[in-house]
Amino acid sequence: MLINRQNIMVKTVFYFGLIFSTSLSNIAFADDATLPIISGVGGNFTALNGEGKVVALNDYKGKVVVLAFGYTNCADICPFTLGYLKQLYKKLSPEEKKETRIIFVTIDPKYDTPEHLNAFVTFFNKDFIGLSGTQEQIDKIVSLYQAEYHTLSDNTEIETKDIRRVTPRKTDDDKEKASLFSHTVTLYVIGKKGRTRSLEYTGTPKDEFATKIRSLINENTLANNKAEITTEQLRVILPPNVASSTSIYGIIKNTGNAPDTLINVSSNAGMVMLHKTDIKQGMAQMNHVDQFVLDAGESLILKPMSYHLMMMNIDHKMIKKEAKIILSLEFEKAGKLKFKVPVVEKQGSFP
Repeated sequence: MLINRQNIMVKTVFYFGLIFSTSLSNIAFADDATLPIISGVGGNFTALNGEGKVVALNDYKGKVVVLAFGYTNCADICPFTLGYLKQLYKKLSPEEKKETRIIFVTIDPKYDTPEHLNAFVTFFNKDFIGLSGTQEQIDKIVSLYQAEYHTLSDNTEIETKDIRRVTPRKTDDDKEKASLFSHTVTLYVIGKKGRTRSLEYTGTPKDEFATKIRSLINENTLANNKAEITTEQLRVILPPNVASSTSIYGIIKNTGNAPDTLINVSSNAGMVMLHKTDIKQGMAQMNHVDQFVLDAGESLILKPMSYHLMMMNIDHKMIKKEAKIILSLEFEKAGKLKFKVPVVEKQGSFP
């Protein structure tokens, strides 16, 4: 059986011990992410756990999940993969283990009942979770993760005494009927919010893999101490045709809970600098501001006779009525943020 894929191809498949290449596209990076969010791969699903109870991926939100596909009749790659995950799990501290879930999804639910699958995965570690279900449920999970599997043979009589089996079923003799598959062997690393964050495999050094898991465990802690920059009412003042400069007014806010520093300003329509106008002894003096620290919850108000963004050497082909320019604000923590700013004739009101 082949599960068709659309935008993203995750094509690490084993076939009698041969492992092929992986290709990936369509990665969206989160501003606060230690690892990228891989869009189009993953999503919530339901299945049956080892007790035969319905569970959902969303039940594991708040935990880091490592998800693998396989089946218990697998003679080589699946025991090897779970053995690798067993060693990886040992790299984690007791506290880190509490924040991590290792999940093994069968692609052969007809054979792998919840009870049988549970016996298989817990052989490697009592904390490991096996998920089975209906064929429809399994195919949905495979599709969500842009994985695939192929039936190599169906209802094949196999020798159970000579095959590498962790939990063979009880039979009257040494033979039983089973299906053989090729399947995706990618290890999906899922963050605390249920989004796929990394694609790994058994060739990933375990220390490197464990570091990625730790980064996702600690991500919320890091995110709770970050700056978030927003803007309001930004606008470029339309200048006379003979003018070589103009100003940008509006509000720049730090809506996060950590300070951040504005370190650079740029635009596609001219050179931009942060200036402040001071009045001293009846004289107006405009001074360049090299950096500006925005404390958590603080706003930088850009208005006449105060802080403002001055545009120089402006391109009049871009600075025209009803046009929009690109303004880039670069912060130490938030990084480079781009905004579309309209050109207006009137300055408008100010806070």
